[in-house]
Amino acid sequence: GRVHRSADIYNSVNMITEVFGEDKANYSLDLISGVPGLTLAGWTDALHKAVSLRPKPKHISVYDLQVESGTTFGKWYADAVEEKEDDEGATKLARIPPATSLLHPSLPSADDCAFMYRYASGYLRARSYEHYEISSYALQDGIGRPHRSKHNQIYWEIGGKWYAIGLGATSNVNGTRYSRPRALSEYNGWTKDLGKDDSSNDPPWMSNDSEQGSNQTADKDDALLDIILTRLRTKDGLDLDWIANNEKYGDSYVEAIKRGVKYFEDTELVTVSPGRIKLTDPDGFLFSNNIISNIFAQLDDDTD
Repeated sequence: GRVHRSADIYNSVNMITEVFGEDKANYSLDLISGVPGLTLAGWTDALHKAVSLRPKPKHISVYDLQVESGTTFGKWYADAVEEKEDDEGATKLARIPPATSLLHPSLPSADDCAFMYRYASGYLRARSYEHYEISSYALQDGIGRPHRSKHNQIYWEIGGKWYAIGLGATSNVNGTRYSRPRALSEYNGWTKDLGKDDSSNDPPWMSNDSEQGSNQTADKDDALLDIILTRLRTKDGLDLDWIANNEKYGDSYVEAIKRGVKYFEDTELVTVSPGRIKLTDPDGFLFSNNIISNIFAQLDDDTD
């Protein structure tokens, strides 16, 4: 978890301001809704305190607490949640009312969590924050330019490339993902073996012979699913023209994607233009998993 007190936030902002000055201070703040004991009044107060910081955070991320199966936290609230499989077959824990524990404060209900998401979106947008990704808000400057996260946008761009270092880190280079071992003992052994084979022109960590690293080149359909997932989480949406003009996909894929969202067009959760699909804010974002899974199912039917 993130071990700190609210006082640490104010101290950190003060230190940033002392070093860089108020005009150049640039920091991001994370807020987590749905935590034990959080009320709707407490959430609105947290948002008010966040935007009242001086200088204001130029970026705010808003996440909903996820109770994961098998974790200590998940065991605490074993009676407050029920296991469900997501669209990829992974086990997730869903809140069920009353979301309580005999030893720990109550978890907010699913309805309250949905309200917190909607409220945060409206509250922050009304205060000059651009809701540019499902969990991300960027403060707009005096001429309307938002302070979007340059780092995060790399992961959401089509064809984004990045290098990562450390336990469990994943790099993405030319369509191949290179994963580091997650366990410390395996990672130590992996780093020791890196320099043993220098017969290739590629760095040793890019070798597909790595036993403890995991190097995977996505096929064209998996790559497209990843693009759909990341792009529909953004305000800018999914570029259908890029898919239509890409020799790997073409118009048939675009038509399948459109069929996947057709059910939602009358619900005001999506907007479809000739060259782009976007999820609406906030409800389209809130139901993004349902919409995206429907697109995936349609693509799966069409490519079988």
